[in-house]
Amino acid sequence: MKNNLLQNKKVAIIGGGPVGLTTARLLQNKGIDVTIYERDLNDDARISGGTLDLHKGTGQKALAEAGLIHEFFENSRPMGMCVLDITGKILMKMKPDIDKPEIDRPVLRKILLNSLHPETVVWNTQIIKLEKEKNGFGMIAKDGNVFYANTVIVADGGMSMARQSITDDLPEETGTYVIQGEIRNFKNDCPSIYKLTGHSNLACVEDKKTIFLQNRGDGSLCYYISFRRSKQWLKELQFDFANKALIVSFLKSLFSDWSPIYTEIFNATGSFNGFPLRVFPADIQKRKAYENTAIIGDAAHVMTPFGGMGVNMGLRDALTLTDNLTGDRFTTISAAIADYEKQMRIYAKPIQDATSQADDRIHNSKEHSLFNMKKKMTANFLKVLNSTAIFFLMLTVGVFWGSYLSLSRSYDLLPLSELIHVGKIIVANLALPMRVISILTIGLMVTSVYMQIDKKSRWFYFLIMSIVCLLIPLILTVTLEVPINNQVISWSSLTAPTNWKDLINQWEIIGIIRVVFALLSFGFFTAGVIKPFHRDLNL
Repeated sequence: MKNNLLQNKKVAIIGGGPVGLTTARLLQNKGIDVTIYERDLNDDARISGGTLDLHKGTGQKALAEAGLIHEFFENSRPMGMCVLDITGKILMKMKPDIDKPEIDRPVLRKILLNSLHPETVVWNTQIIKLEKEKNGFGMIAKDGNVFYANTVIVADGGMSMARQSITDDLPEETGTYVIQGEIRNFKNDCPSIYKLTGHSNLACVEDKKTIFLQNRGDGSLCYYISFRRSKQWLKELQFDFANKALIVSFLKSLFSDWSPIYTEIFNATGSFNGFPLRVFPADIQKRKAYENTAIIGDAAHVMTPFGGMGVNMGLRDALTLTDNLTGDRFTTISAAIADYEKQMRIYAKPIQDATSQADDRIHNSKEHSLFNMKKKMTANFLKVLNSTAIFFLMLTVGVFWGSYLSLSRSYDLLPLSELIHVGKIIVANLALPMRVISILTIGLMVTSVYMQIDKKSRWFYFLIMSIVCLLIPLILTVTLEVPINNQVISWSSLTAPTNWKDLINQWEIIGIIRVVFALLSFGFFTAGVIKPFHRDLNL
């Protein structure tokens, strides 16, 4: 039987979002006494926000462990994506992704709540502070009530107040601001956009701004707009989101250069909300007295939404933490939590960094993200292409200089009969392979030149020169060396012409020229690809 560290102990979870509820379900499945403290008034409280797409290896894995994966699939749906530009032109339509189905937030909450024991959630209770007590923690609510637990799990999101009792780590604002809008009936209220997208989501990432629309199962819609502003602007911001006319006016000004179809979205919005994007360092440094507390989900590592990984990382936290606390690998709660934190830093930090980089990239580029993505894909393909071209060029050049250094320059030392015999072997061995390799090499090099993004740099002309230098030995081979080879292999000791040594000397001179230009080709192409001393080009 497994050693259950939480047996006969009271566990409190602060926050009744997807991560907190899933954590409670996982613990209750192991017989743990769990209470959730949630600030919403009751289970009928309205939940705003877009849909959640849960991934196989993280969110879906946690729900499967919780025994809720079938309910998830029954209530979720794969969603397509329609990518537009600022003129309203459709750039791409992406098919629904069956590996990452999306579910409405209220639906997921209902599934999770129905899976918990009655009275698990204490509603209308916002915990704002923790205080260490002898064998646990006192949890102070906003209304002054105090609750007690032996172990506390903080899961109250990116605006967590309970976190502040556990760590001095402060959130870091990214400089990006998000305005969220809610539309009651997408089809009726936004006919122009609906005609383009139908039931698919919509994304436009251009002009240092984003608009991202998510369709819900009930026909309503949530959308997010993001843009960058200075710290001073964010500090002085005094938007009254209850004043819809004010927000619509601001958005129309912000998107004045965009197609009028986007204005249709603003006019149809029933309610607005706004918040600055922030990140919490995943490397949490807790106060010593709070070793028996754990922070999970956005409260632990809130990240920017560009990538849709926040809830998936949070559900992975829930699974990792509960496995540690209910397994038999640890002898103390603090050791189990410390190991969770170590794992969390390893898997969450790279994801958090990637979403922050996406935030920077999106809000510093005027160009559409689709074009930036294509550029990145082209650049990655070009790296593979260049490496492949260098490999085949190396094979081609190796035949030229290798055969010359090892054999050709010593032909005058061979008797005529041996020379003819060697010539026949070389032609038989190299004729077909060299024909294939040289044609493939030229094709790869030409393709590389064609796909180069910067065709004005000096390195581009290095690549051009490399092709010219390789063509010279190939032309010499076809026009001069091959005819001489054909003559040599047709000889015998009795039929060889009297000037056969002159022909061999001519063949050797041509060989030297081939080696020189082949090596120049390799040098030019390699330099053009790796771009040595490139700092002056700002590459």
